[in-house]
Parts: sequence; C-alpha cells; structure tokens
Amino acid sequence: MTLTKASGFIAALALACAFPSAAAAADRFAEPGGDGAEPCAQSDPCDIATAVNDANQGDDITLLPGTYTPIVTLGIDLSSGFDPKFNLTIHGAPGARPVVNFSSSSASAFYITTGSSLRDVDVNVTGNSASAVGALNGGTLERVNAHASGTDGAACSVTNQSMVRDSVCWYSGSGGP
Repeated sequence: MTLTKASGFIAALALACAFPSAAAAADRFAEPGGDGAEPCAQSDPCDIATAVNDANQGDDITLLPGTYTPIVTLGIDLSSGFDPKFNLTIHGAPGARPVVNFSSSSASAFYITTGSSLRDVDVNVTGNSASAVGALNGGTLERVNAHASGTDGAACSVTNQSMVRDSVCWYSGSGGP
C-alpha cells in the first residue's frame, strides 16, 4: 500500500471511529399500557418509562396515540444521581398527539437536554413545585402543549440555550410560576 493510500485509509478509519454510524440508533415505540420487552419494537411497544429512560443516544422514540400516566421522571436517571439522556428525539405519532399526565412533586416530569427534542406531545403535571417539561442545556420543545397546576409550579423550565418553538406553556394554580 502506498503512503497516500495508507493515509487515506487511516483518515477514513479515524472518521468512522469518531462518528458512530446512524445504524446504531434505534426506533423505539411506546403505548399506554405497553408491556413489550426491549427493544420496544413497533410490533411490541413498551411503556413510556422504558421507551424513554432505557433509550441510548440517537434513539427515536414514538409515543403512540393515547393517554400516558407514568410514575417516574422521563429523560433522566435519578437513581444514580442526575444522569440526563442526550440526543433523543421523542415525538407523537403522525396525526395523533399523545397526552402524558404526571402527578409529581418537586421535579420536572419530562427532561429534555443537549441535542434532544420533544415534539407533538401534550404534557400535564399536577403537584407541588413541579414542572411539566424541563428543557436544559440545548434541549428543544416543538409543538408541545405543557400545563402545570398545583402549588408553585411551572409549565416549562427552560435554561441554557434551549429552544421553544410553536409551543404553549401555561400554569394554573396557587402560588407563582
């Protein structure tokens, strides 16, 4: 192999290692009452917590139509500290907006962070000091309807270069958002 061919091969190999292939990303599906096992396939959807919280970077998560009532925060692993999920796309199915209802205290229901987006979903939270959606460090909310009620809550908590597009964040309850 000539030096030119060898350098080209090494450069291509370095690029392949630096940028994992899109094939590594998975399409995951959730449905209300879903009980499918990993990998949350379209033919066997799992529950919303498994679909979102067990996802890997780059995964696309489709929330099939219906009303979800998860009992855990989505998009972050609180069991090992504050371990957010990065580069996820979470969205409703075309033509049907899922509704995600949380009853929570002192936490965000959905965390969307660096490189992640939440689209075409309605999110509601009731509870004390709770947020329906937290968009942190570059997360994107698009066509999201977020509502919080209770005491001293917030519909959307947005920080550090996060983006909100074509969305509605509204609060009703006692105390101030």
